[in-house]
Amino acid sequence: MKLRFFILSIACMAIFAMPAQAASKARTKVQTTKSAEAVKVSTQEFNQLKATLTSAISEMKSAASAKAVTNSMYNYTKSFLGMNKVYKGLTNYQKKQVDVLVKQFGVQSKAKIAKYGCKKEADAAIQKATMEALSSLSK
Repeated sequence: MKLRFFILSIACMAIFAMPAQAASKARTKVQTTKSAEAVKVSTQEFNQLKATLTSAISEMKSAASAKAVTNSMYNYTKSFLGMNKVYKGLTNYQKKQVDVLVKQFGVQSKAKIAKYGCKKEADAAIQKATMEALSSLSK
C-alpha cells in the first residue's frame, strides 16, 4: 500500500512538473528569440549609422568651398542627432567603431574649416541643424 502511494505520488509530481518544464522551455525560447531580434535590430541600426557617418566623411572630404563645408556640417549634425538614440543601444565594439568615424569626421571638418576660414558659418549651420533636429524629435 505504501509502495503504491509512493509510486502514485511520484507519477502525480511528474505530471504536474511537465507543464512547468514546458513553460520554462517556452520562456527560454521567447527570451532567446527576443535577444536575437534585438541583436538584428541593433545590427541594422548600426549599419545605417555607419553608412550615414561614412557618407558625411566623404562629403566633407569632397567639399571644395566654404559653402560646401557648411552644408556638410549641417547635414552631418542633423542626421547624427536624429540617430543619437541608436547609439545608446549599440554594443561596446560598435560604439568604438562609431566613435572612430565621428573622430575622422571631426578631423576632416576642422581641416576644411581652417582651410576655407568658415568657422562662424559652420557654427551657424550646426546651430540651425541642432534646432531643427530637436524640434523634429519633440514632435
